[in-house]
Amino acid sequence: ASENLRLPVFYFTELVALALGLQGTSTWFKLHNVDPVPLVSSLGLV
Repeated sequence: ASENLRLPVFYFTELVALALGLQGTSTWFKLHNVDPVPLVSSLGLV
C-alpha cells in the first residue's frame, strides 16, 4: 500500500538558525515545497 507522505526537507543551516532563535525562520519556511510549519509547531520549535 503506497501512501503519499509530504515530509519537509531542511537545510542544516536552517535548523541551526532555528536552534539559535534567529528571526525570520517563518519567512524562510514559506519557500519550502512542503510546508514545515505544522511539523515544527507540533514539536514546539516555533
